[in-house]
Amino acid sequence: MDVKEALTIVRPLAEGLDPISGKAYPLESPLQQAPIVRALKVAVDALEDHAERARRRSRMPANTGVPWEAEEDARLGKAFDGGSTVEQLAAAHQRTPGAIRSRLVKLGRLEAAPR
Repeated sequence: MDVKEALTIVRPLAEGLDPISGKAYPLESPLQQAPIVRALKVAVDALEDHAERARRRSRMPANTGVPWEAEEDARLGKAFDGGSTVEQLAAAHQRTPGAIRSRLVKLGRLEAAPR
C-alpha cells in the first residue's frame, strides 16, 4: 500500500467516518474518542508530510545527496576551468546548482558567498 492509498483510509477515520461506506461511526465507537481522533490526525499529518517529501525528492536531480567521488571532483573542476557555467555543470552532474557551487568552493575554484 502506498501513502496516497493509506491517506484515503486514514483521513476519513480521523473524521470519524467509515472509509468504505462514508458513514459516521457511532458516538460510542473507539474511533469517536478524542485521544484516538487526535492520534489519527497526527497519522494523517505524518503521511501528508511523507508524501510531500517524496514529491520534492522526485523533482530533485538524480545525484542529490550522493557522495562526491574524486573522479567526479576532477571532472567538475576541469569543466568549470574550461568555462562551463554552474547551470551546465548542474545538468551534467545531475546535481543542484547550489551543490555545484558548494563543491566548487570546497575545491577552491570559487570563493564562498559573503553572508
